[in-house]
Amino acid sequence: MAQLCRTQTIQVVDTEYSADAVEWCPLNGWENILAAGTYQLKKSEAAVGEDGTETDSPHTRVGRVYLYHFSHDQIFTPLTEIQRIESAAVLDMKWCHVNLSEKPVLCIASAKGSLELHHLTGCE
Repeated sequence: MAQLCRTQTIQVVDTEYSADAVEWCPLNGWENILAAGTYQLKKSEAAVGEDGTETDSPHTRVGRVYLYHFSHDQIFTPLTEIQRIESAAVLDMKWCHVNLSEKPVLCIASAKGSLELHHLTGCE
């Protein structure tokens, strides 16, 4: 019989927008890097057309990519934000499981209908 397992919250991070994708870097030496992507639908204000009627302009889908460093020796706040990138809404993200050009690479699928490749540079 399996032992009862439980989880315990060790930290909560407010990403402001809805967090919808998280990925730990799988590469040796970079396992302490966490990427998180967010998605938010921003409603636009109604505009007045030339004929005086209100027209709805399209909503925009915005997001952010956060990079966090995980520190085993920090007891209460092990995640530290190391970078924040404003972007279109993040639909999904995946780390490449092999080094490309000797650097970890993160691929992001955005609401702009694009794929973005980002590589990590030195991390202190």
